[in-house]
Amino acid sequence: MLKEDLLKEDESSSGLYFSFLVIFVITLSVIFSAFALSKGAVEELSTKTWYVFTSFALSPLAIIAFTLVFTYFKGESIIKTCGWQKTELKYYVIALMAFISVFFGLGNLNTAFVDFLSKKFGYTANAITLPAFSVTNYLLVILTVCILPAIAEEVAMRGILLRGIKTNGVLLKATIGGLLFSLYHMSPMQTPYQFAVGFVFSLIAIKSSSTLPTTVAHFLNNFAIVTIEYFCPTLLASKGGFTTVITVVATACLGMVIALLLIDKNCKEKLEKGSLKNFFLYASFGIFICLAMWLSGFLR
Repeated sequence: MLKEDLLKEDESSSGLYFSFLVIFVITLSVIFSAFALSKGAVEELSTKTWYVFTSFALSPLAIIAFTLVFTYFKGESIIKTCGWQKTELKYYVIALMAFISVFFGLGNLNTAFVDFLSKKFGYTANAITLPAFSVTNYLLVILTVCILPAIAEEVAMRGILLRGIKTNGVLLKATIGGLLFSLYHMSPMQTPYQFAVGFVFSLIAIKSSSTLPTTVAHFLNNFAIVTIEYFCPTLLASKGGFTTVITVVATACLGMVIALLLIDKNCKEKLEKGSLKNFFLYASFGIFICLAMWLSGFLR
């Protein structure tokens, strides 16, 4: 009954996917945290290699496992579910331009947003600490922070969820995609940056009818952050006229990327009329949980 009545429609199945995915990921996180705490105090765990890398890999691996189960019950090919269709080279180029524009254009703006939250609301950002540098640690970070999240999150957010957002409005569809992407991460400090990434990547996925270009760009984004953190940690924190110029130029380039995508006419693009009501009905529980977690992080 579930498979016939709900999973046959992308609106319903995508909404269900989001809600159950959120529940699944949070449940695994709670179980892992309880297990980890049984092995030692939080301060001790933060120095344990197994704990650090399991923490990094837990969410993307949970997404991959849940998506495989979803695909099985949906009864369709993994290629279709994940959005791994071939597409034109131009969309890879646009995705690369989008990554560069967002990375250099909005990185400093996101820092300004965190400063605003700190001054106005006393918000304290919890920065992710990478393990001490070694070749092994660097490669493991690339795997668990760059590769796995890029694959898993693009499949989930730009693959399955976008299929369930049925609307003829490209901007509306991309905006919803960006909001869900930022909300899923439940991190107040990263909200503006993740919304921008989610919005632009959603536009690329819509126009290219594929998640492959955005997966590459997503990997490059995470890889750049990790590599700079290890080898030049003060680069993104630097301030001054030169940094301001780069931010302005990159932001302008981001606007150009969005304009290019909006005027692009792809015959493969399919924006079908459907029921946003059904999508949000079944996604509402996951959205509520994400909002609650976001607020708890903001008020902490």
